[in-house]
Amino acid sequence: MTNTPIIEVKNVKCFLGHSWVHNGINLSIYPGEVIGIVGGSGSGKTTLLREMLLLTRPDSGSIRIFGKELMTASNQTLLEIQRRWGVLFQHNALFSSLTLLENVAFPLKEHTQLNDKTIRELALLKIMLTGLPPDSADKYPSELSGGMQKRGALARALVLDPELVFLDEPTAGLDPNNASAFDELILNLQRSMGLTIVMVTHDLDSLWRITNRVAFLGEGKVLAMDPIKDLIQNPHPAIQGFFNGPRGLIASKGYLNHLEYSDGQ
Repeated sequence: MTNTPIIEVKNVKCFLGHSWVHNGINLSIYPGEVIGIVGGSGSGKTTLLREMLLLTRPDSGSIRIFGKELMTASNQTLLEIQRRWGVLFQHNALFSSLTLLENVAFPLKEHTQLNDKTIRELALLKIMLTGLPPDSADKYPSELSGGMQKRGALARALVLDPELVFLDEPTAGLDPNNASAFDELILNLQRSMGLTIVMVTHDLDSLWRITNRVAFLGEGKVLAMDPIKDLIQNPHPAIQGFFNGPRGLIASKGYLNHLEYSDGQ
């Protein structure tokens, strides 16, 4: 991991509705990290993700990605930056009128000059890389299970070979077994492709399984950003309330027991 952040957010403020959603957000994310973003309802997790994706413009502050300041970058520079990241949206955002192959191929058609044969081959490669069978390529989203749609959306996010991937609630709607398998897929792809991953999630199991650090949002700021084993020890009442409920205690106990078992082998 280098000392130069791939994402650097400084003193970002954002006023939405009748209140400040962000009132001085600061965080740095380094190449190769898997970062979780969490917080209570209304803490601004999704807004922060949208700001980094250029979908919401903050009122003030600085957001630098790949060393470029988003607030002042030209349209051409912003397009070049966007080509270097991939996004998995919470509800997959697959085009219902396109087959899975056509969905995955869409970014290649939009951002490259590759011929149709090469585009098809690359799209198929990414579909299979996410664990889907080749015959899923010609099916429409409505013909795929929720878990298969999620993998297809991930294939599309990866088709341009990005350096940075944003995941919005990647395991939402999946049963525990499929959620665990999807976490493992994300971790394997992160390692094999050298990805930096930023993930907004409510899934406490995912936070334990795959993150290097977790940013906890509250009071319009990042209250803490640490490995989860350290974050859960933070005495701030909002952090304690989030992680020390019944589900949080089960998730942490299960993971720590797993580590103890692994160390004993």
